[in-house]
Amino acid sequence: MSFTYAAGTVATNTTHQVRFLLQDTTNTTPRPALLADEEIAWTLTTEANVYMAAALCAELLATRFRGLVSKTVGDLSLEYDKAADTWNAIADRLRARGSTHMKLTAGGILIADRDAIWEDDSLLRPSMFSTLHQDPGALPASRRSDLTEEELP
Repeated sequence: MSFTYAAGTVATNTTHQVRFLLQDTTNTTPRPALLADEEIAWTLTTEANVYMAAALCAELLATRFRGLVSKTVGDLSLEYDKAADTWNAIADRLRARGSTHMKLTAGGILIADRDAIWEDDSLLRPSMFSTLHQDPGALPASRRSDLTEEELP
């Protein structure tokens, strides 16, 4: 499990940004790292921004600590106070923050496909495109005036 973190690179290193948001910034015997760099790197490829990646990491940590209430090793006893709930709350907070940093996008269409559609004369086009730059007062009052003799009821 690889671990890297340097406070001086938080502004430029997305892995370190996720670690900072989760406060998973140490890898010592008393406080081992919670996530490997590779795990964080994967979340960065699947999420829209570092906040969303950190939220996914927090959800993964909630899953990891699910059901872990206490642990005893020799004379040492540790009790966890609903660690999964804590990580889920952190994930919710990060996801809410991350949603404000997302760029709006719409479904895409290839430029070549768009051009092919516009060149196909057999397709109907909304009249909005043909009348977009015309004076509204000069346009016909209704669609009925655009109908040919064959189309009239």
